[in-house]
Amino acid sequence: MFLGIEKYKKYNDLSGVGAERIVNDTRLNTQKVQVSGDFKVEPVEKFVSKVGERVIEGSNNAVIRLGQDGDSPKEKSGIIDIVAGRNGARIDLENDKSRVYISENSDVDSDYKIQIGNKKSGPCVLVKSDEIRIIARKETKIIVDDGDMTVDAKNINIGKDAQDFVAQVNKIKAELSRMAAIFDAHTQTVAPTPIGLAASPPTTPMSPIGELGSKTVKVKD
Repeated sequence: MFLGIEKYKKYNDLSGVGAERIVNDTRLNTQKVQVSGDFKVEPVEKFVSKVGERVIEGSNNAVIRLGQDGDSPKEKSGIIDIVAGRNGARIDLENDKSRVYISENSDVDSDYKIQIGNKKSGPCVLVKSDEIRIIARKETKIIVDDGDMTVDAKNINIGKDAQDFVAQVNKIKAELSRMAAIFDAHTQTVAPTPIGLAASPPTTPMSPIGELGSKTVKVKD
């Protein structure tokens, strides 16, 4: 059984060109390269690394980059950047197809133009792609030790098994809305307080709280 480069040496006429070069050198005309049928040859632009980086570059537009964060790196800013579907010869945070970015120290919210929540910097892990899935066979836990959790989406769909939870949340919100309406009615009828006496409650109306299950949060059937 022949594996890797030995397979190409045995089954392909490399016409005097080194086997390693014929497989890895993207400057060659890839359409003329004859290799095993279980390997798809495609034209890939050569990746241009930064000084000091260690790069593992695949034959199908995928790269693993070990280096430092940002264009002006600082101390303690090591990164592991895993990309499939590069957009060009250099990293492209906006247009590379899929990325897992692990950094010791990064301005991740600014670099990726994340506008929601408070902007943070420091150690981070970022995952970016068109479609992201997290699958657990038993259980999933998301824990924020010290800080906020922010979710932003056009629609948030909650699975069908969460019906009871949503019903309880809606019941609480409905009660809060009822109490807010009573408070608003009270503040509209309170007479002005003479100077020197305790001030009456504020007269600014409170907006009712909408139910979970609106256009923003949906329960999946």
